[in-house]
Formats: sequence, C-alpha cells, structure tokens
Amino acid sequence: MSNRKEAGFTLIEIILVLAVIAIFLVLAPPFYLENITEFQEKQFIDILQHDILYLQSLAITNDEYSRIVFFHDHYELIRGSALIAKRTYPKYIKIDYRQNNRIEFNRNGTILYPRTILILGKENHYRLIFPLGKGRGYIVAM
Repeated sequence: MSNRKEAGFTLIEIILVLAVIAIFLVLAPPFYLENITEFQEKQFIDILQHDILYLQSLAITNDEYSRIVFFHDHYELIRGSALIAKRTYPKYIKIDYRQNNRIEFNRNGTILYPRTILILGKENHYRLIFPLGKGRGYIVAM
C-alpha cells in the first residue's frame, strides 16, 4: 500500500463548478444584447454624421447637388443622379423627418432646407439639426 495522495478534483467539485458556469451563461445574454443594441445605435449615428459631412464635401468639390433620402428601413446617398450608397439601419431606429425625407446640399455645400430631424432609437433619442445660415449639421442626444 502506498500513502500517496491523488491530486485531482472529485466529481461533486466538477459538477458544482459547471453549475456556477451554467448560471453565469444563462444570466449573461440579456446584458450582452443590451450592449449590442447600444453599440449599433451609436454606430448608426456616427455613420450618418460622417455620411452627411461626406456628401456636403462632395457637393463643394464636384459642383453637383448631393442628398440623402430617408426611407422607412434605409437611406440612400445620391450625388447628382448617381446612387453612391444605400445604408440599412437597425429595425428599432425610427427617423421622423416630417414633411421632407431629404437632406440636400447645393453646389456650394449649403443645406437647402434647414430644419431638425428626429431620430428615435431604442436607447436614446437624437436631433439632427441643420441651423439656418450654418453650413454644417450636427447630431445632439436628447
């Protein structure tokens, strides 16, 4: 007979550790999904802001009208009569553009119809503001 101790874990210890890990895995997805939604919303706002600045600079440099046209599930970037890009936004984002669903820039890069557009997200609400007499629009969280 040897007096040597076996180094290892018992079956009960392994089952307890697996049970604790399983509880964490069950509780984690709701928190993870909230973070994904918040990240997608922020990413959408950032891309929209960059698209607006891009179209404005295109209007100045190419001497053509450029615009963003909003639809219920996407928006399109258009320069002259050419479609540059189509961007789909998350289903929970609602854009309240009221009477006019376009943001248009003339050949000087000036917005044609200054106004405020509401962007309703799951986490936050935003205002896309184009002040009268100013060249650049900006987005503000409400």
